[in-house]
Amino acid sequence: WTTLTDTAVLEKGEQTLTVFATKGGWNLNWWSFELLDADYATWEDYYGISGSGRAANPDGDEWTNEMEYLFGSDPTQQANALGSLPTGAVNFGGESFPGFRFTQRIDAPEVTYGVEISHDLLTWTPCVRDDGGRATDTFTQTAVSGDLGDGSQQVSVRYNIGFTDLEGESLFFRLKVD
Repeated sequence: WTTLTDTAVLEKGEQTLTVFATKGGWNLNWWSFELLDADYATWEDYYGISGSGRAANPDGDEWTNEMEYLFGSDPTQQANALGSLPTGAVNFGGESFPGFRFTQRIDAPEVTYGVEISHDLLTWTPCVRDDGGRATDTFTQTAVSGDLGDGSQQVSVRYNIGFTDLEGESLFFRLKVD
């Protein structure tokens, strides 16, 4: 068996790839593709994991390289439990609101981060940004850091309805990254 590896740089858009064999006596067992982008490759180089791939997990935590890249984590150090976001109360104008913070890439404009909300962990709906509003299922972005030095920034958000008005309600947040 021989494994062949090569890199092809393709223009954006639809592509047709063809395998052409000049003689028989061979088979193709698997074929894999990986999106390579300059920002991700630079990030891999920075952490010394060049070529390991987006699905790899060199530090053995539950976060793939791609997840660590998107959320500004170190792929060589085990991260906190998968899916955990620092949460707590945000005080504003004498009122306390549910809030959280997360790290996002600023050097990958094709990546979008969306806040979603649920009251039962079964049904999730977009939580719309409405800075300073008071409508249900909206949030205010309260702070954004500058570049943390690795092409990421920290974002802090708060739900637009305070704890007092949420008395007895269950409320859950998650981030959707596309």
